[in-house]
Amino acid sequence: MSDLVTHPAAHSANIDLEVLRANYDLVLNEDLDAILQEIVAAARSETGYEVSLISLTLRNVHFFKAYDGLPDELRAARVMDRCATFCQFVVASGRRLEVRNCLAHSEFPRSLAERYDIASYYGVPVRLNRRTVGALCVLNKTEIHLDEKSKVRLEELAARASVRLQELRDEVRISEPLLKAAIRPAFAEVRNLMNALKLGTEVLAISLAEIQPILGLLERIASGRERQEFLLKCLPLLQDSLANHLDLTKDCAALMDASRRVSEMVGSLEKAVIEQRGSRIELAEALRESENLARHVTEAAGGVRYRGPLPAVQVRLRDKFLINLLALSLSFIAETARKGAEGARQGGLELSCSKREGAVVLEFSRPGLDAADWARIHSVVSFFASDEEEILVRRCEQGLRLFLPT
Repeated sequence: MSDLVTHPAAHSANIDLEVLRANYDLVLNEDLDAILQEIVAAARSETGYEVSLISLTLRNVHFFKAYDGLPDELRAARVMDRCATFCQFVVASGRRLEVRNCLAHSEFPRSLAERYDIASYYGVPVRLNRRTVGALCVLNKTEIHLDEKSKVRLEELAARASVRLQELRDEVRISEPLLKAAIRPAFAEVRNLMNALKLGTEVLAISLAEIQPILGLLERIASGRERQEFLLKCLPLLQDSLANHLDLTKDCAALMDASRRVSEMVGSLEKAVIEQRGSRIELAEALRESENLARHVTEAAGGVRYRGPLPAVQVRLRDKFLINLLALSLSFIAETARKGAEGARQGGLELSCSKREGAVVLEFSRPGLDAADWARIHSVVSFFASDEEEILVRRCEQGLRLFLPT
């Protein structure tokens, strides 16, 4: 059997920044994906190779997104220096690579073959948005020559892996400008609430200190060290302590309210930034979370009111994306109102909701905003909504409408 290296561009290269961004998104979630695991298991069983894996290239390493038959050491680490891999050549050229008798070729790295006794390698590209981001590969300790049927099958499995990687990235991807614009007011609100908690705690400490004298007096009377008649001489102190107790009760209520609002805000931020549960979400839930995120701005503009009840309906969009888009819409409308004439700052934002065939329509309105204001709002919201083709953004006579798929 002759040695075979059929790859005209087997060389390392600088990695496309877009490839790095895509793969960092995917590596953020290290959990093994069931579908990708099925793909590598099929690659291993249908080729007869001992190891199969899907590797994604990062700046200096390859990350094993899925694997089957991997040695324990590599399975624990899930990464390998990029320069030590054969997959780097698949990524660099965007074409498949077959190597037999791996140690016989000086142009390929030796460390992987030597350490794990690898004799045969076959890898095919996996892609995102037409860019090669990694490889589906199989490795074996003895030389194996794949027939054309097996090679075609690996191409099919790599195509399936590419589709699944795109799905996984869509689940975690959200426009960075949208995310920043949507959550900026939320962090301002959290800062305000934390300052309120700090101030409330300081006031609480002062109030507790002010009632300590009467508590000490009562303790001495209870222990017999002071006569009860002495309490009459201390009535002014007692009256002051009762007043301080009332203040203390109010301070505790304010602290509890601030703590509750901080908890709600952190929960909304988690859903906007981290949490991703699927491609459907209740409209009422999305609006509740987006109102929390935008509250710092909307309260200053008069708050948010609903014209009529919200329908019980699920929207067919990524939950994280919808929450951020609605928060951005509320914040920008409120900011526009606050920058306008003084009279435009009164009245608050108004929302109404209606159902259409295959969609739910959210209509935003705000007294005092003119056609130029709504044109600017329409332009901004349309830009951020463009990540989802199924969302329609339309101007109406005195407001803005979002058509959301159901």
